[in-house]
Amino acid sequence: MSIGAVAAKMMYIVDIITIGNILSDSKETLQQVGLNTPEAIAKYVSKQTAVYRVCSIIPIASFVLPLALITTDFVKVSENAADKKFLSNYALNTMKLLFPISLAIAAVLHFGSEWILWIFGEEYKGHGELISVFALAVIGAFTLRIPFGNLLSAVGKANWNAYISFGVLGLNVVLNYYLVGKMGVLGAAWATTILIWVSGVVNYVCYRVYVGKLK
Repeated sequence: MSIGAVAAKMMYIVDIITIGNILSDSKETLQQVGLNTPEAIAKYVSKQTAVYRVCSIIPIASFVLPLALITTDFVKVSENAADKKFLSNYALNTMKLLFPISLAIAAVLHFGSEWILWIFGEEYKGHGELISVFALAVIGAFTLRIPFGNLLSAVGKANWNAYISFGVLGLNVVLNYYLVGKMGVLGAAWATTILIWVSGVVNYVCYRVYVGKLK
């Protein structure tokens, strides 16, 4: 469980690391913004990394809500790990609860993106599109990735969760390499959002496979 959790957390760290390395070497992106000196490039990359970090803070921080819910019920789910009816009902009720909450949070992030950036400072205004992309990630994280990833651990399939997390971590590097080079920090946001949904769907499918095998 610990290894899987570390791999899951590293996905958000990899973005920051790859942005600096990939953006600095992306001639296509640097030509678009007219940079041609090492000092100008370093300053631009530093600013873009800061923008990405600021835009991701609140969306990622909201992930604590579904995590708190699943953690509270972790022991209860573990005790019923062989109860097919309980597990099916619990998953359905969890999605019914978290989906509308995720929509509400995503709406606030999308429509209030520029106001949120204004709180952090004038220099971050104009990057609301990044927060809007992360708003989509919130929906995927709330309804699929976080609940079903933790449910797998609760029913004794922490190894499945770990395999998925490491697989997503590897895909994250590849996807960032491609999208950051083409779209800058917006590409990193899309990479994170896409992989949150992909890992969420895989977690959900694995959970359904486990429950389907129960008698």
